[in-house]
Amino acid sequence: MPQTRFVLKKAIEIGLKVIVILNKIDKPAANPSRTLSLVEDLFLDLGASEKQLAFPIIYASGVNGQAGFQPDQLKDNLFDFLGTVVEFVPAPKVLRNNSFLNPLQILILNLKYDPYKGKMGVGKITSGFIEKNMSVQIIKENSVIKGKISAIMVFDGLGISEVEKTEAGEIVMIAGLENIGIGDTIKLNLTKLCLESE
Repeated sequence: MPQTRFVLKKAIEIGLKVIVILNKIDKPAANPSRTLSLVEDLFLDLGASEKQLAFPIIYASGVNGQAGFQPDQLKDNLFDFLGTVVEFVPAPKVLRNNSFLNPLQILILNLKYDPYKGKMGVGKITSGFIEKNMSVQIIKENSVIKGKISAIMVFDGLGISEVEKTEAGEIVMIAGLENIGIGDTIKLNLTKLCLESE
């Protein structure tokens, strides 16, 4: 698909590690070896490095909850897939303190609505930490809006739970910022931090 090619090209350009999952191999017309050959050709066509071409391969039947390292030896769980993610995808570099060198930063990628909390922004904390009642800035394309975090929700398995504080690496839903939108960046209000530290 064109969008798959575009996203993969961008991932290769910035040097991300890629895990290839060949799904639906339980289908009668599945041909894993041919598919893998096409994937390798695509990587070469997109300029993948030799290191990027040494990607791990997982064979799977997602609908059946099966995965494995060989197409004819699928296990009745996804442990091989999850273990490969843990092994090959680097953990986030967590810089725990909010400071001038490492302030809070969240890119809002989605919006949710709650009947009690209102509009909520969803994004990954890429640096610093966030806590309830923290003063922040919403960085928009043409403006900066000040706000205050009224609630922080984190994903807990298939559910959601409210927390008082969390840090870089976590995907959060934050409430209290009425003007929040997709593509906005949430940063620590450094002006307020300066006044409080004086």
